[in-house]
Amino acid sequence: MREFQYHDPESLEEASALLRELGPGARLMAGGTDVVPGIRLGKFAPSHIVSLRRVPGIRGVAFDGSTLTMGAASTLNDLIFSDIVCDHVPILSEVLGSIASHQVRNRATLGGNICNAAPSADSAPILIALDARCMTYSPDGEREVYLEDFFKGPGATALAPGEILTHIAVEKPASKTRCAYVKHKIREALEIAITGAAVAVTLSGDGTCEDARVVVGACAPTPVRCRGAEDVLKGSMLDGDTVVMAGDAAVEEISPIDDVRGSAWYRNEMTKVSLERAIEKALGGWKP
Repeated sequence: MREFQYHDPESLEEASALLRELGPGARLMAGGTDVVPGIRLGKFAPSHIVSLRRVPGIRGVAFDGSTLTMGAASTLNDLIFSDIVCDHVPILSEVLGSIASHQVRNRATLGGNICNAAPSADSAPILIALDARCMTYSPDGEREVYLEDFFKGPGATALAPGEILTHIAVEKPASKTRCAYVKHKIREALEIAITGAAVAVTLSGDGTCEDARVVVGACAPTPVRCRGAEDVLKGSMLDGDTVVMAGDAAVEEISPIDDVRGSAWYRNEMTKVSLERAIEKALGGWKP
């Protein structure tokens, strides 16, 4: 492993200033479950590591009656076993539990899963479906970015030099909104999604779909919000034909590649299947 200098700041201000001062050779680290293996495998070779372990105020969960706010340095298990998360946005606990293994989730952070910007990141599709917002800090001030606009490509985000993701916020879904995420994978643990489909559908009293958000992961350089599929679902009764049409529309909006985990053709087909399963799951067992 290449040598690097380790920095242990005690505030956001100090951490952000270090990132700006040290430049592109510096890498931020929270849990380290992506950074350390990446260094060992030679994916990147930072000359400086800036740790967040001693920075206060960016770990924990709060709920103000409508908005769930999660510190970016919260570990996945912090959130999975949080009564606040389970009570108000339980789909997040479920989805985060599908990432890696229990041991890894003891260290891995939500902010790390997002900032790693892997196209297959499991947290991203459901958070985008929930219209999540990212709060950031830099010496220039704080700002808010919708997660839908946060990803710019594999490993690339909207963060400016020296800017740090501090919190992720989502509104508690309305009682008429039902959410689900289906991850197509081979193994039950330590598995990267071949495809992932997240849905948030809002139903009227007669079962008509009033609103829909559909997000597909692992099938493009970034998670894709499939607006064409959403348009198909809106105003429908979500019958079998409608869901098939939504799957076809989603495939028109993604751009999968061939790799060792699956071909582009296979990902297209499994996106249709995963979306159908996600809608069925969201509606509590409904089958087209």
